[in-house]
Amino acid sequence: MVGFQMWQLVAQVLVIIVGYAVAGQAIYVYSRSNSRSLSFLGTGIALQSTPFLLSFIANRWMEIPNILFINYILQFSGFAFIGYAIVLHSNE
Repeated sequence: MVGFQMWQLVAQVLVIIVGYAVAGQAIYVYSRSNSRSLSFLGTGIALQSTPFLLSFIANRWMEIPNILFINYILQFSGFAFIGYAIVLHSNE
């Protein structure tokens, strides 16, 4: 029987893959249509899915309080980029 931690790992990997796929699509559409808001949206989504990667390096190279601080910075930056993309799109 597969434990809960295995499902949590699978879910984290899926979030990373989907986040980067959406970010890649947004940047691809940006290159086709010159809509700057899509590049910020893609970057924000990539930053939102990146903090899950930090759990893989926990207790190996960095201390947990440092990882939590970096996690908060990445999530705040991701939300800021997504918010700026929405504002930029409404102005276009």
